Amino acid sequence: MIIQNFVDNNLVLLISKIKSYLDAKITHQDMREFVDKIFDDWDNLQCDKTIDEVKGESSFWYALWTIQHLADEEHWKDGITKPELIKCLGFIEKGHLPDGYIGRRP
Repeated sequence: MIIQNFVDNNLVLLISKIKSYLDAKITHQDMREFVDKIFDDWDNLQCDKTIDEVKGESSFWYALWTIQHLADEEHWKDGITKPELIKCLGFIEKGHLPDGYIGRRP
């Protein structure tokens, strides 16, 4: 229940941040700091993190890892970041990742 609440609460923020980022309303640094905070909050979450994955969790972590690796000027200019994050929004909407994609807890 604790992990499900963590994922659910942060997914709402994550979706909003991704959309703002895609619309160039927030910076690359803002995105990286947002992701770092979620990872820090996860590290500080007091619960059994060995339990099975909860609903929506794989797409949540996949999006965070994608942002961590692609939220920078170089990837933005290369045209890689936007389509990848649009894909992430689709995965979040579906609630799971397609075969061949992996999104795991840190």
